[in-house]
Formats: sequence, C-alpha cells, structure tokens
Amino acid sequence: WTSQGELMRTENGYELTVTPKKGSSPKQEKSTTFRVPKAKGRNVTKPSYSMAEIDAVSTNDKHVSGLFYQAETILNKILTPSDMEMLFSFYDWLGLPVEVIMMLLSYAAKRGKTTKRYLETVAMDWADKGIDTFEAAEAYVSQLEAVDSAEHQIRGILGIYERALTQTERKYIKTWCQELMSPPELVSVAYDKTVEHTGKLTWSYMNKLLQTWAAEGITTTEQVKQRDEAFYQAQSVRTNTSDKTRT
Repeated sequence: WTSQGELMRTENGYELTVTPKKGSSPKQEKSTTFRVPKAKGRNVTKPSYSMAEIDAVSTNDKHVSGLFYQAETILNKILTPSDMEMLFSFYDWLGLPVEVIMMLLSYAAKRGKTTKRYLETVAMDWADKGIDTFEAAEAYVSQLEAVDSAEHQIRGILGIYERALTQTERKYIKTWCQELMSPPELVSVAYDKTVEHTGKLTWSYMNKLLQTWAAEGITTTEQVKQRDEAFYQAQSVRTNTSDKTRT
C-alpha cells in the first residue's frame, strides 16, 4: 500500500487517503484521511519488506533516508538491500527511533561486531528493554562499556588472553561487576586466594569469596587484609585456649 501511494507513513502512524470517485458531489471532492495508529506491541515474526516499499517510505520520510546514509558512514560500507531491510525493520517493526539505531550501530562498530545476526540480536534486546530514547540508549551503552572495560581487566587478572570467555564465565564477571560492584583489585585478591586454596582458577570458589565479602560490606583490599588478620588472631586465641585446657 505504501509503495502504491495509498498509504502514507507519518510520525504518528499511517495516513490512508481515499480519493472519491468521479461524479461525486462537491462536498466529496476532497480526499478523506483516516488515521491508522501504530500498534503498541510488535509481531513476534519479523515482517518482510520489499525494496519498493522501503524506497517509497525513505522518499517521504527523511528519518529513514537519513538512517541509511548515516549507517553507511558508521559501518563503512555500501548498504545492500538486505542491510536496508534489516535497518528498516529496526525502525518500523521494533519501533526504535533513528537516533537509537545510530547509537546501536556505533556501539557495535566500536566492538567490531557488525554482522547481521549480531545487530538484529542487539536491536531486539534493546526493544525488549524499552530503550527507545537517545538518553536511555546513551546510558545503557555507557553501562555496557563499563562492563566491557571491567571484563578486559579481569581477563588480564585471570590470565585469559587467547580464548573467548564462556557464557558461564561472562555471567560470573557480570555478577561481580554489576551486582556486587567488586573493583578489579578485589577480584585480583580473590583470584590469589582461590589459587592458594584450590591450586587453580575455580570460578565457583572465587564467586563465593566475592559474594561473602560483598555481604560483609568489604570493598577494598585493605578491608580483606583486616578481615584476615582478625580471623588469624581469633584462631590463635582458640588454639592457645585449647592448649591451656589440655594442660
């Protein structure tokens, strides 16, 4: 309908223009416009768009044409019809504003992950999370970049350089960084203690240490040191008491 000029996309939805037949009365000579509001949700299945439909919309909607132009700059490539259909689906199907899509593409390009599958997965995730404004996208990207930075630091602490992290490992790191708010230096201490007690990197043991420290309000290496000293002193007192009792 859009490609045939019978349906016009507007900022508030779609306008369907019905032209009256010949011979109608003067009162009917003007076209009547009906508002077709956008649905609040979205179809589970991604719709298929023809290039004729996409071209028709981009001709009348500067936001869409601008989206394609800026996407080529960010992705550093000429968009294929498949690329254009994907980006248009973000705008039309997922309901993401152009500025949010631009933020998404910039984040993906910075990470070097611009495959169609990755972009679609991220776009659907953002739509499900309700990230539909520039401010929300900016805040979320800042959060993601903070996690990426912390993950990079923790990989160095654990000596993991030449392989990708597993989903379970990423989950542990996300928990430490976002939920426990454990700084990298505290993770380093937990790693040292884990190797000391288990002889290897044991993620579950490290996680238990960090969970315990977080529950006790420990956020610095100095607090860990004080905790250890208090533990050893208490243990020493118990040992001396036990020796005197036996004597």
